[in-house]
Amino acid sequence: MLTAGDLLQGRYRILRELGAGGMGTVYEGENLLIRRRVAIKVMREEAVEKPDLCARFELEAQIASQIPSDHITEVLDLGELDGGQRFIVMEYLVGESLAARLERSQRLAPPELLGLVRQVLVALGAAHGAGVIHRDVKPDNVFILNEKAGRRDFVKLLDFGISKLRPGVAETPLTQSGMFVGTPSYMAPEQVGGTPASPLWDLYAVGVILYRGLTGETPYQSQGVHELVYKVAMGTFARPSQRIADLDPGLDALVCKAMARLPEQRFQSAEQFIGAIDSWLAAREDRVLSSRGAERTPRHRSGALVATSRMPAPLAATGLSQPAAPTRASTLLGVSARRRAAGWLKWAAAGALMALAAAVVVSRRWAVDVPTPTPLVETRAMQPAPHAAAPPVAPAPAQAPTPAVAPVPAIAVAPVTAGGSTLEANSPAEGGGGARHGAAAPALPKSSPAARPGASRGKPRAPVAAAPAAQEPSARSDDPDGKPASAPTAPQKIEPRSHGDDPGAKPRPDWGY
Repeated sequence: MLTAGDLLQGRYRILRELGAGGMGTVYEGENLLIRRRVAIKVMREEAVEKPDLCARFELEAQIASQIPSDHITEVLDLGELDGGQRFIVMEYLVGESLAARLERSQRLAPPELLGLVRQVLVALGAAHGAGVIHRDVKPDNVFILNEKAGRRDFVKLLDFGISKLRPGVAETPLTQSGMFVGTPSYMAPEQVGGTPASPLWDLYAVGVILYRGLTGETPYQSQGVHELVYKVAMGTFARPSQRIADLDPGLDALVCKAMARLPEQRFQSAEQFIGAIDSWLAAREDRVLSSRGAERTPRHRSGALVATSRMPAPLAATGLSQPAAPTRASTLLGVSARRRAAGWLKWAAAGALMALAAAVVVSRRWAVDVPTPTPLVETRAMQPAPHAAAPPVAPAPAQAPTPAVAPVPAIAVAPVTAGGSTLEANSPAEGGGGARHGAAAPALPKSSPAARPGASRGKPRAPVAAAPAAQEPSARSDDPDGKPASAPTAPQKIEPRSHGDDPGAKPRPDWGY
């Protein structure tokens, strides 16, 4: 018995014990030279005195290192302790065994279980190709890694300790005639009868693993080993569908084929078994897609159309009774035409939508980019009441802009007699800005624009040159003060008084506001 800290051959240090089996004990260790964690399997001390067990232990390391598969545990070294015990150094695995997972979950979903079993079959295919028969395939020897190379639930096949080479491969006899080895619950009927070893034994054991994972128990139950061996050799088992009512008929037939009593009725190779699993998984995927309203393109392998019915295609080739699968050849042309028509309609609809969107964008752009012309003359339009229908109002005629007034040269103003008085224009320079007697201005009719009050309001007034003063103005006869009036400097618009106006009131000038 080794303890933590022990050194093996000066380069392997024991860290802790991982577990014990029929052939020896497994420890977690470390390679001190390359700082790598390893698993070290050490032979039991009582097996040192048995040369056949020592030879079998060494054969396990040699066989496992010769099988070219990532699903076989990698053997790194083989050595011997001072007491004669052999040890095998292997890669360290992080995960759990299939037995531990089944004990925790009892049953696994068919896709998950078939995914694990398929990897076991890949490992067995490589071993059988190398002339090796495992002879002890069971959940305890199937290890599931948490992750490897980016793939979860990566399977490794363990323990080739009781493996046997196929006939024709040179080996040292390690078992007696008529002796059977393995775990009875996973043994084939002919295996307990002492017949020569066959790869079909391993494939039968894989069928039992499927049975156990789907139903939660092995096909044969017994209290003793001898009774169990008898049931395996002579008894019959209940179909998985008899224990699981909702089990898929195709999967039920697949398990029963793998566990057929006669060897010639089983899968004849690991590759054939893998093909049946792949066909069932493909058929299941087709059914899922069909339930979602989608159609799956038929698969072509080596130029041949593979049927995707509920039953795996390899089962039909073996003659196992199964429901007839409907052919899809007669509907391929119709399905293809419908798909083409649907694709054309989709593209046409997409083109129409794109054209409509482009038209909307162009129309909006034109509506924004084209400016609205501003009218030269601002007009006021009558707006109707929000809820009352108003009669249409004719737009007001546009007023022509007022032309600029050219400067007017100074002219002599002729006197005008109104009501017996003489009027003259008063200059703003005097501060009066009104009409005074002594100077006359032309009278403007009231209909003229210049005569209306405020007609020139807000518009620039053209300057008018003032008339030079000729002589001292005389006093007005109607001015009570008798003040003289100055010569006008700029004529102003004068509103003429009527005969009834007060002669003493000063006329109001138009300041142009």
